[in-house]
Amino acid sequence: MAGALVGTFTAAEGAGNLTTGSRTTTAGNLITGHAASYEFSGTGGTIVISDNKSNSYTEPNQLEINVGGDGVNVAMAYNANGTRGTTHTVSTTFGGGSNAHTLAAHEWSGIEATPTVVSATNTGTSTAVSASATAGAASLYIGTMVYGGVSTTIAVNGSTQASETDENSDFQAQAVAYRVTLTGANSVAWTLAASRQWAALVSAFTEAGGGGVTTTKTMTETTVIGDSALDVAQRIRLQSDATTINDQLVYGARRGNVTSDGIIIGDAVVYGARRGVTTSEALILQDDDIQWTRRARLASDALDITDGFISWRRLAGA
Repeated sequence: MAGALVGTFTAAEGAGNLTTGSRTTTAGNLITGHAASYEFSGTGGTIVISDNKSNSYTEPNQLEINVGGDGVNVAMAYNANGTRGTTHTVSTTFGGGSNAHTLAAHEWSGIEATPTVVSATNTGTSTAVSASATAGAASLYIGTMVYGGVSTTIAVNGSTQASETDENSDFQAQAVAYRVTLTGANSVAWTLAASRQWAALVSAFTEAGGGGVTTTKTMTETTVIGDSALDVAQRIRLQSDATTINDQLVYGARRGNVTSDGIIIGDAVVYGARRGVTTSEALILQDDDIQWTRRARLASDALDITDGFISWRRLAGA
């Protein structure tokens, strides 16, 4: 399942601590808060993001740049799978004496309940703004940028804009953009109409469902698939080997083989485990929940299912 922007809290700007407008949020969705501050002739204070649902927010990184002797801070924080509901607001407190603040917040779907998060930062002085992170599985990349100085136009570059919040005194502005279902090194980027000193943050959140994995093997070997989620794990095998699938979620594990081997699926949830075999072997499924398991068997073998719940199982044997 691809990550998606569900909604945006009404942003806030001005002096002092800030709180967004309220919205009704949905259980299981990710909440992110994005804040920036401008400190005249000094160093910006620490930014702390929270909400009115008593959720705990994780801040992967916070960054400060010095713009002509003034301090500009930017931070992003998130809460995954916390308390959701009506009249949900996000707030931030700003340390130090800074008096030019912005705050934005967003709600996202399609993210794992306990996502793997990879984060990075970048700074520069130019019209091209970007930050890049490297995710090992399909992820939602969320970027936050801030620039200091006289107001200029911000445009996304290869990304989708989630929000832009300008501090009315024209000392700083921040923007949030995102990209979905990407693996490896990827950037979230913007283009400024005029060169400014800027800071950017990016965090990649693993998406629920992941992608398909197919392997074809011709010699004896062992395959281990240890992912946050798999839509499909399909195996075509020609000689004896072993497969271990250790995932939080597997939608389908399908196996076709011609010689004796073993399969172990140890997952939180397995929606389908399908096996076609021709000789003696063993199948062990050790899961909290199995929707169904189907076995077509032609010779003596063993089936051991020790689970909390099985919707149905089918065995056909000669």
